[in-house]
Amino acid sequence: MKTQHKLLSLLIGLIGMILFFAFNQKKTIDNPKLIYNKYATAKEIGLMEGFPTPVEKQVNKKNALLTPPYNRWSYLHMREIYPTAPISAAEKTYSLEKNIDTSFNHIKVFHPESKDSISWNSYFQQTYSDAIVVIKDTNIVYEKYDNGMHPDQPHQMMSVTKSFGGLLGLLAVENKLIKEDDYVVNYVPELKKAGAFSDATFREVLDMTNSMDFDETYADPTSGIRQYGAVIGWTEKEKEFIIKITYMIICRLCRKTHFISMEKFSITKLQKLMW
Repeated sequence: MKTQHKLLSLLIGLIGMILFFAFNQKKTIDNPKLIYNKYATAKEIGLMEGFPTPVEKQVNKKNALLTPPYNRWSYLHMREIYPTAPISAAEKTYSLEKNIDTSFNHIKVFHPESKDSISWNSYFQQTYSDAIVVIKDTNIVYEKYDNGMHPDQPHQMMSVTKSFGGLLGLLAVENKLIKEDDYVVNYVPELKKAGAFSDATFREVLDMTNSMDFDETYADPTSGIRQYGAVIGWTEKEKEFIIKITYMIICRLCRKTHFISMEKFSITKLQKLMW
């Protein structure tokens, strides 16, 4: 029962992350001449269409991940830009029945900027969503797609990965492979010199409450998240950047000089959890 409660908390956190990402993503357009509608789809913009594709409509590694409107196309075509690895389906799969609840179309959503309630379809468009699937028990009760997305199309997952990582961590606890109050350095001794993890417990890493000095300012090329992104191949490396592999970054992370009771989500904490 305790583990079920934690799984429920994890699911609630996932929903929160989706909403946070949706309302906090960058909405400015670097090249306003590209589009006539800021909510236009990749096809309406003409990204990566024609031969040769016009330079201003080409998507590449430099603009694919963080630069609108180019990421309208790239999030559905990550394998054409970045190295990826296939994951085989499970031997035992579970089929889901469709039992669509049309009341979703009448939902009103509070808009934090305008302070007004907007329609569900407007919310879907204004958060640049490509797809949403709502599952209750073993039924698909709602699904909606846009921007060329469809049920069989791979898509960039962003921080949804954290929820999968947390779920795997809880399964390890449930199967008694690890204890929540174990120190992570007992399993990964390489982290003894990393102040952010040297005395962190598995539970703290799961909850992402261990103190860590890691700047996630995406606009700053010298920030922690940009350096991390350069190492794993998201973005171009700065000339003076010398760290070559992800584990080197994790092992160098220090704690903050002051204690914060609630830390924030971080991809590097997930990397540590999976390590």
